[in-house]
Amino acid sequence: MIGLILTGGTIGSAVENGTINLDARVKLAEIYNRLYPPVDFDIIRPIDTLSENIQPSDWEMLVKALYGLNTRKYSGIVIAHGSDTLAYTSALIAMLFADTDIPICLIASDYPLEDPRSNGTDNLYAAVSLIKSGEKGVFTVYKKYHTAKYTDIYPAARLIEADTYNDRFSCYGGQIFGREEGGVIVKNTSLPLLKKRFGKKIKINSFKNKILFIRPYPSLDYSAIKTDGYAAAVHYSYHAGTACIAGNKTSLAEFAKTVKADIDIYFASLKSEDTALYDTTAQLLKSGVIPVYNISAYALFAKALIAYNQSEYDPKEIMLSNLGDEVLPPKF
Repeated sequence: MIGLILTGGTIGSAVENGTINLDARVKLAEIYNRLYPPVDFDIIRPIDTLSENIQPSDWEMLVKALYGLNTRKYSGIVIAHGSDTLAYTSALIAMLFADTDIPICLIASDYPLEDPRSNGTDNLYAAVSLIKSGEKGVFTVYKKYHTAKYTDIYPAARLIEADTYNDRFSCYGGQIFGREEGGVIVKNTSLPLLKKRFGKKIKINSFKNKILFIRPYPSLDYSAIKTDGYAAAVHYSYHAGTACIAGNKTSLAEFAKTVKADIDIYFASLKSEDTALYDTTAQLLKSGVIPVYNISAYALFAKALIAYNQSEYDPKEIMLSNLGDEVLPPKF
């Protein structure tokens, strides 16, 4: 039996009067079993939302549903999710369930299932094939387009959200886990992995503590950012591991000096502790931001949400660890 967790999204929607919206009449498992060799699915529906509307409280219900499953009943779990926030949810599940003893696969659909261009059931087929292969871990499974000959399998913690033109997902670091083609799983044997993981089980009861997520752009006014009510802040860098330190209102360094006594500020993503830094980055580190290495923006946010909503470990220890292969080895 395979557990099929439905959360809404395009894969659980239909078109009516030219508008895509949630529709409880959409039966993913029934459609799948008409097209492919039948599978015994156990349907669980903890939430029902378009993924652009997802909130940490929805993640809380999804995570609790996963905690409550008797995994001995299942050969694997599939989470059918919307595509907009798939990268965030993928990273969150990958880090919380890194020690899973059965495969967990997240899937989505580019069009509602009734549309002939939809890849939703193809993605479910690839997820089922991966589960049947016995591979353990947390994966995101997504075919680039319906007529493609294969379906990509991503390490869930490294998924990068789809671009807004081609609707194509990608993988942080560029290396996918493998592909499904004709029901066969072909693994990528050169996938870069760190040798060490955190290795301790993290239990989350709620996501009530909020995380401030900042991304830079020219002229960003840090004085307009309020940190009240946030447990920590994560600031993603430009690709070179930099952010602006010029000016007063536009300087991350000045912002960090002002608020570091109130909340921790993490700065990512740097490439290697042994690599020479730009002067701007060196000054940022002196201002008190905590460097984080080789991680996507989506995993960074999800990791902070985990770290600051548990009580067993120092949040900084979690933030600087590798939970579920979200951290890549140093590039240089």
